[in-house]
Amino acid sequence: MGLSDFWTVPMFMALVLFTALRSSVSILEVPFVAWLGKISYSIYLTHYFIREPFEQVLYFKVPRTGYFQTGIWTGDLLAAFFVLLVLAVSHFTFLYVEDPCRRLARKWAAGLGQTAPIVQQGAEKAI
Repeated sequence: MGLSDFWTVPMFMALVLFTALRSSVSILEVPFVAWLGKISYSIYLTHYFIREPFEQVLYFKVPRTGYFQTGIWTGDLLAAFFVLLVLAVSHFTFLYVEDPCRRLARKWAAGLGQTAPIVQQGAEKAI
């Protein structure tokens, strides 16, 4: 059983609680957390398309195991690599697909005389 099998979620929640209780800054004002919020929809859209080939390649390289069942550290390293890969692909998907499409939708809606929600830079709230 690797670290990712049991301790990842409780450790992450403890880190969030510790940060929230010890800091005068809101957890949502932390740049990394704000970035995760910004690319979260891209993460949702891309993770499946990364996971499937990742598991298929891993199945042939490490037979009869998933990436969480390969060993105490191997599974953790593969899980970390998977998360980093998803974050990287999602970041580029956000920059080159999601954001341009959102801008195009605003222009299209403005041409129809309708108003589209405006997202303020940094605040990420619909007005």
